[in-house]
Amino acid sequence: MTVIKFYIPIILALLLIGCAEVRSLSYAGFEQKKQYNDVQADLYMQAPCDMTIGAYHRRLNPAQQRAVMALCGGEGLPTLNPETGLLE
Repeated sequence: MTVIKFYIPIILALLLIGCAEVRSLSYAGFEQKKQYNDVQADLYMQAPCDMTIGAYHRRLNPAQQRAVMALCGGEGLPTLNPETGLLE
């Protein structure tokens, strides 16, 4: 019985150390996920601005076209007339 009483504090100390380690590892995991999400958001914001003018007119509806123009600073830039196929 005295042997068990001797090992209980050691076991509890090891458990506390293990819990602290798990907490620090989980915090590091959260930080990496946050950084990944930030990079992903940056890429998603840049992707519409990298679209070709043909894809812009073929694939996007008028509301999406306005959103891309507002996001990419395209106000006042020439646009493709779908009827004539010329830039205006």
